[in-house]
Amino acid sequence: MEAVDDEVREYCEITHPQLGYASRMTYLDDFKEMVRLFLLVGGALAFVLALIGVMNFINLTVTSINERRTELGTLRAIGMTGKQLTHMLRMEGVFRICLTFAFVLTVGMLLNHLLVNLIAGQMMMFSYKFVIWPVLVCIPVFTVISMAVPGIAMKKTLDV
Repeated sequence: MEAVDDEVREYCEITHPQLGYASRMTYLDDFKEMVRLFLLVGGALAFVLALIGVMNFINLTVTSINERRTELGTLRAIGMTGKQLTHMLRMEGVFRICLTFAFVLTVGMLLNHLLVNLIAGQMMMFSYKFVIWPVLVCIPVFTVISMAVPGIAMKKTLDV
């Protein structure tokens, strides 16, 4: 294979320089570069979307606590402790995370399959393969975030 490749390259470069030459290795290198580019862009996009999601969750939780100040104050006035309030808000956060991942694992997977095949399915070298482990890794990470944010927000806003 290398001998034929060298012979064709020599023919194209020396005998007939007006001919263009691209070997199999040229196309493999181009393809590997394209895969690296897709991974880099996809990873950066996933990171930005995850960051937006976390910031949105933090904003939602803090806004919810601020808007419900009187309700939370009433609950404290009738005997609910700060620890119970924090636990209630943490469970609300965990419930939101559970709903989010239920949506992602059902509707999100369907949309993922449809949109990715619509966009990239036209490329002859593309084959769709959904990898679930990143979603499963995110579940405990976001659960920890959903447990931490209400506690921090309660300390900052209500001095609990």
